Amino acid sequence: MRRALFWREADLFVPTPTRTEGSLWLVGFQGRHMLNVRHKAMSPSSNKTSHILVAAAVVIAAGAIVSFYFGKTLHPPGIVHAQLRVEPFLLERTLSERRPPAGLSPSLAVSIARRSDGTTATVESVGPLASPRFVRKLAFLDGRVLSLVDSMRIKSTGPRLSEEEAGSLIQSLTVPSPDCGAKTPELLRHDTYSGQEVAVIQSLIPNKYRVTYWMAPKLGCEALYYTTEEIHADGTFTLVSEAKTSRLVLGDPDPRLFDLGEAYEEVKPSEARRRLLADLNLKLSPEELKRYEDETRADDRRYRRGRPELP
Repeated sequence: MRRALFWREADLFVPTPTRTEGSLWLVGFQGRHMLNVRHKAMSPSSNKTSHILVAAAVVIAAGAIVSFYFGKTLHPPGIVHAQLRVEPFLLERTLSERRPPAGLSPSLAVSIARRSDGTTATVESVGPLASPRFVRKLAFLDGRVLSLVDSMRIKSTGPRLSEEEAGSLIQSLTVPSPDCGAKTPELLRHDTYSGQEVAVIQSLIPNKYRVTYWMAPKLGCEALYYTTEEIHADGTFTLVSEAKTSRLVLGDPDPRLFDLGEAYEEVKPSEARRRLLADLNLKLSPEELKRYEDETRADDRRYRRGRPELP
């Protein structure tokens, strides 16, 4: 299957249930959640960068969660409530993908931290887990989005969410549905995971994948666990990816996770990608390079729309 150059679990989802959820790169260094994830069938790829490129099935899983949840919870505009308070927490999750013949192997580390005011920080690994780089994304309930690479002291300010998107986000955090927006037959059951009540929800991408997620309503329907299974012609399934929560701590996270990087250099998404790519010393195949360039151009267009002072 074709792999995403830089996958963010979600825009692992920030700050809604997660890639979503994904390195913050599939929909852009300064992306807007995973509202724009493409669900595509992808062709096989094999080269020396493949050990850092997450399978498309994983991207589909992350995108499916966000598109599913936002589709269920969108409501008319109405932004930021004065005395908003949500459940603060720190969640750490590891994504593993199938790599025959070894089976599942860890490929992505994600930390999600949410303050009581609803601001969410997502830190995701980029590159091999043996020597990763990290991208930190901040999402605010007033619609601001900021992505930072602390090791390089660079940042990219994303375009604000629309009022509808921000309003839906506020609703998902403050008055989450106990079913996380799912109805039968998508809602399989209610259960517990990592000490939290969860809604177990399943979505099918016909003849391709079955995605199942364990979403915690009290944590803004964050996905504490999810799996992606490939559907075979004979009706059987093969597990191709799995995301597990390894640590969940309730209470206010370390405030350093929410640092704005005020002294950091502001760069376009394309420049941030270029520097990370060089730092990781990645060599891309022609197909990967074209996809990288296409995605980067789209990211820069979004970036310019959010910064009208730029040419």
